[in-house]
Amino acid sequence: TATIAQSGGERNWAGAGQQGNENTATTTQTGGELNGATTNQTGNENTATIAQSGGEWNLAGASQNGDSNSVTTTQSGMWGSIDSTQRGYGNTVTSDQQESGKSVTAMQIGDNNTLDTVQHAVNNGRSVTVDARQEGNGNSAETYQAFVSDNLITLNQMGDDNTVAVSQQQSAGDVADITQEGNSNLADVFQETFGQNNATATVVTTGDNNTVDIDQINTESSRATVDQTGDNNDSVIAQGWGITPSPSTRLVATTEQNGNGHNASITQGGIENAASIMQTGDDHISKIRQDVYGNRNANNVANSIQTGSLNESDIWQRGPSDQNTTNVTQGGSENDAVVSQDGGNTSFATITQSDIGNYANTWQWSAAASDVTVDQSGLDNRVSSRQIGQRQTAELTQSGFEGDANNEQYGEDNAVTVTQSGEFNESDILQDRGSVFNVASVTQEGIGLFGAINQATINQFGSNDMATIMQSGGSGNMATITQN
Repeated sequence: TATIAQSGGERNWAGAGQQGNENTATTTQTGGELNGATTNQTGNENTATIAQSGGEWNLAGASQNGDSNSVTTTQSGMWGSIDSTQRGYGNTVTSDQQESGKSVTAMQIGDNNTLDTVQHAVNNGRSVTVDARQEGNGNSAETYQAFVSDNLITLNQMGDDNTVAVSQQQSAGDVADITQEGNSNLADVFQETFGQNNATATVVTTGDNNTVDIDQINTESSRATVDQTGDNNDSVIAQGWGITPSPSTRLVATTEQNGNGHNASITQGGIENAASIMQTGDDHISKIRQDVYGNRNANNVANSIQTGSLNESDIWQRGPSDQNTTNVTQGGSENDAVVSQDGGNTSFATITQSDIGNYANTWQWSAAASDVTVDQSGLDNRVSSRQIGQRQTAELTQSGFEGDANNEQYGEDNAVTVTQSGEFNESDILQDRGSVFNVASVTQEGIGLFGAINQATINQFGSNDMATIMQSGGSGNMATITQN
């Protein structure tokens, strides 16, 4: 057992070295400046406790090599730092730092390691940092930073059953950088800037059954990035909601998943935001929701890219404002894409699908001048489009066999164009009652096979409408135009 107590003075220093079993070292320093404490322990069931208060240049370091080791440090004042290295089983690092200019550096190699850090300061502009690395099994890292800006958390976990929980609050320019390599990892990041800017969260996971949850609220110009490679990974990003009176702006969320069975979700509220999900493999689900914040939702962009089969993409944009844009690209078979744009003017939706058995569904309800473009190539693809408003346009293109294109428009000055090449294609257009000056056009091209019929139907209920059907090739084609 080694106990050191120092009070007063300006240049205090304390050190303790122990070898053996059941060792305990306790160091207490109060007052003064440039205090430092170093503890080295080798053995089993060692415990090192360091408490430093007052002063501006406190230093604390603990190195443990053995079993069931524990380090607990407390610092108050400015410019304090903690450096802990542990090797063995059941190690624990706990630190509590008050005031600004603090840093924690920790490395744990072994099993069942736990890292718990708290850093908070009031009315000081100097940032705080945490840099931790865990190698082993069952590791857990929990960090909390608040009340100062430009804070940094860097966590690296290599092993099994690792868990990360990060909370950064009431600050600006915070960065959380998390890397997990192993199995059954969980990363939870919470950033709240209370109307301030530039929070950044990055999570990279490689392994099995990983789950990532990032929440950024009451913030502007912030970014969240998730990169997952492995099996059965889930990613959830939520940005923008909170208690600030103005909408969140210029938020960016990106998720990239490579592997099997991935689910990705991005939710944003506000204006001028961007969301992107990229998935490679089969049986993936992509969901993007860009919702109204207060009474504004404008200039948002949502992108979904999926390569593989049996994937689902669902994008929903809602708000009374203008110029929301959606792009969906799917390469593979039996993929589904659903796009809903509700409210505002000049929204744009583009869906591109290739291969067999794909389905595209679009819904636009806006005041005026929205556009949907769907391009499908392959066999047995279907598209269904519905638009409500004025000066809406739809361009539906299918190349291949057994395509099915359906479009419904409700309003005035709307236009739809359907182009199908191949055999056994069907097109059905409805421009409903009370509408005027609508235009509908269908072009179907076949290769003249016997019995390979194409069918086209246009129904218009209004006045001053125009309808055109052009069919070439094929055999026994059918065309019907009804105007009332």
